[in-house]
Amino acid sequence: MASRREFLKEAGGLLIGFSLADAAIAPQLFGAETVTAPSPAKLDAWLRVEKNETIQVLTGKVDIGMGVSTALRQIVAEELDISPDRVTLVLGDTAQTPDQGGVGGSTSIWAGARPLRNAAASARYALLHLASEKLGTPVEQLTVKDGVISAKGDASKSVSYGTLAGGIALNDNLKVSGAGFGLNVEGLGKPKDPASYTVVGQSIPRADLRPKI
Repeated sequence: MASRREFLKEAGGLLIGFSLADAAIAPQLFGAETVTAPSPAKLDAWLRVEKNETIQVLTGKVDIGMGVSTALRQIVAEELDISPDRVTLVLGDTAQTPDQGGVGGSTSIWAGARPLRNAAASARYALLHLASEKLGTPVEQLTVKDGVISAKGDASKSVSYGTLAGGIALNDNLKVSGAGFGLNVEGLGKPKDPASYTVVGQSIPRADLRPKI
């Protein structure tokens, strides 16, 4: 019996090839549908406030063992003054999340988290203004603790994020810059001063480990 090396020498080489149907008809053959990523210019393309007091975050990044999902939860939770446990993530779903170019090196945090931080800050800004109208209290006299907005000095005047949102999309327009790995958005809300952080920088359990184990 000839060895593989001998066979290739005698055959003059080996050519391996394959072909798929024409790209124009392949999606029809495989039952796939063409989808378009949501516009990153809309706040609700990045973040949604649910009636059950959770925050759904949509990101083009994925967690393949780097702990990205935990870090992104912390970043959003910090800007919104809620517990990271109340942040849920939709990761890398091309039908639902903005196109952030995938993952590579440490870009998921230093670049990929920037639009999420800014979107969360803008969501907080929008929610504070909704609360101001509902409570009849100026924004500067409002405070937020664990997703509940209250009038300073009068806790009886309060309203939660979930009550405010009530299923209504926060569809404020955002300023978009860059694309792919460098995609960023900015809105009316400004991120916190890092000196005031209470969630980011803290060690919390990895969100991805329990289901993996």
